[in-house]
Amino acid sequence: MALTKLTKPRARWATFKLKVAQAVSRALYDKVAEMSTSIKDFGAKVDGKTDDSVAIMAAIDLMSNMGGGIVLVPEGTTLVGGAYNSNGYIDIKPKVKLKGTGASLIKSIEGGKSSNSVLVHIKDYASIEDIELQGSDYFGQSGGANYIGWNKVAISSQGAQTGKGIKVSRVGFSNFHYSCVYFHNNQEHLSVTDCYTFGAQKSHYIDIDSNGLIVGNEQVKDDAKLLAGTQVYALTNFYNCGANVKHVTISDIHAVNINDSIVAVNAGGSLHSISNITSSKESAYEGGFCIDLFEGNDNTVSNITAQGHSWTYHIYNGHRNVINAGTGASLAGALVEQSSSFNTFIGSNLTVRAGAGSWQRGVITLDTGAHNNTFIGVTLDGKNSNIPLVFSAHASNYANTFVAPVMANAAVGYDCIAGAESSCVFSHPIFSLVTTRWSKQPVLNTLTEISGISAVAAPAKNVGGTVDVPANTTSVNVSFSPHELSTGYGIVYGTEAANNNPRTTSKTTAGFTITVDTSPYPRKVTWVLVKLL
Repeated sequence: MALTKLTKPRARWATFKLKVAQAVSRALYDKVAEMSTSIKDFGAKVDGKTDDSVAIMAAIDLMSNMGGGIVLVPEGTTLVGGAYNSNGYIDIKPKVKLKGTGASLIKSIEGGKSSNSVLVHIKDYASIEDIELQGSDYFGQSGGANYIGWNKVAISSQGAQTGKGIKVSRVGFSNFHYSCVYFHNNQEHLSVTDCYTFGAQKSHYIDIDSNGLIVGNEQVKDDAKLLAGTQVYALTNFYNCGANVKHVTISDIHAVNINDSIVAVNAGGSLHSISNITSSKESAYEGGFCIDLFEGNDNTVSNITAQGHSWTYHIYNGHRNVINAGTGASLAGALVEQSSSFNTFIGSNLTVRAGAGSWQRGVITLDTGAHNNTFIGVTLDGKNSNIPLVFSAHASNYANTFVAPVMANAAVGYDCIAGAESSCVFSHPIFSLVTTRWSKQPVLNTLTEISGISAVAAPAKNVGGTVDVPANTTSVNVSFSPHELSTGYGIVYGTEAANNNPRTTSKTTAGFTITVDTSPYPRKVTWVLVKLL
C-alpha cells in the first residue's frame, strides 16, 4: 500500500494597514463655541421653587470668560428674580448660547421686580434657543399712569454694541406686557425664528392690587383707577424695534392673544424679511395691527395669516415695502397712510370681521397723502358688511393703482371723501355680489384703448407726459393736439414732492389745467390719460 506524504499547511497572513484620522486644525472660536456647561454645575435646583439667578449667571460668566460657549438649561422650571442683581434679569453675554431642551422653562418669580423691565438681555453674537420664557404677574407703573413697568419685555438687545449675530430660535413666550422681543436702535443682522407664544397674554386694561399683582384681566378702561395706580394699560407686541434697525429675519412665528402688533418695524427700520407668521385670538379683546410698518422702508412681508386684529397691515409713512400672499381676517384689511408711497401688495386675501368701530372706513383705506401704491391681484371680501372695499379718505391721496382686484360681498366697491375721486386707478376689476360698484367715480386704467380715442394715427401726445411748473406759478395749462373726440377720460397724475399735491381742473377735449400749491418750487408733474368708469 502506497503511503501519502503529509505536509504541514503553510500559514497565510493577511497584512492590514490601519489608517488613523489626523487632527484637523480649527480656529479657536470654533472650539470654544462647542464648549458647554450646565447651570446645575453651579448649584441650580431647577425645581420651580428656588431662585436660580446666581447659578445661571455664574455659568454664563464662565463661558464668557472663556471666549464663548454653551450654557445648558435642563428640563424643568428655573426661577429667576433679584438674587443675582437688583434688576432681576439674565444677561447673555457675547458669543454665549443659552440652550434648553425644548421642555426648559425660565420663569420670573411672582412679584419679582425688574427696574428696567427686561427679563433677558442679549449681546452681540449671543443666542437663546429651545427655551420657554414666562413673565411674572407683577405690574409696576413707570412712565405715568397709562404705562406698564416691570418685566414687560422678555428679550432685549439693549446694551449690545451692534446687535450683530443675535439669534432667538425656538423660544416660547408667555405673560409679557410690552414685547416678547425688542431690538434696540441702530442694530442690524439679527434673527427671530421658530418662536411662539403660549397661554393667555394680557388684555389692554388690567386691575392690580396694592402689591402690583393682577386681580382682574380684560377690564373696562377706568380713568380714576389709572390715575390711582390700581389699573394699568398693557399693549403687547411680539416683535418691536427701535429706530433704524435693519437686516432682520423674522420667520415661522405663531402668536396667540397678542393684543397689539405681531411685528412692528419703526422709525426707519428697513430690510426686514418677515415670513410665515400666524396670529390668532382666543380671548375677547381685539388686537391692533398684525404687521405695523411705522416709518418702515424696504421691508418684505410674505405668507401672513392673521385673525382678530384691528387691521392686518398698517403702513405709516413707509416706502417701497412689498407684501406677498397674506390672508387676513381682521376688522379691516390694510391702512396705508401719511404719505406712504411705492408700496406693493401682491396676492393678499383680506376679509373683514364683525365688530368694527367708527375708525373702520374700508377693507383697504388710503389716507393723508398715500400715493403711488400698487395692489396686484388682491382679493377683498367685505363679508356683506356695510363698509366699502376700498376707501380713499383724503384729498391728498393720488396715483394708487389696483390691478385685477377681486372685489366681493359688499354694499360698495369704491368710495371716497369729496376731492379724492381720482386718487385710485382700477385696471380690470372683478366683482362678485357688490351692490354699488362705484359710490364715487374712480378711473379705470385702459391704456390699451388709448390708441382709439383720437382721430389721428399718432395720438401718443395725448396719452401722458411731464409738465414743468415754474417758480411762483400755481397752474399750467396742458393742451391736447389733436383734440380728443370724447370727454370720457380723466387724468391720473403724480409729483416728485409728497408735500405739494397737484390737482387737475377743467378737463375738456382740448386739454386740462394742472394746479399745484404755492411751494416748494420748481415742480414736475407727470400725468397719464385714463378712461373713466
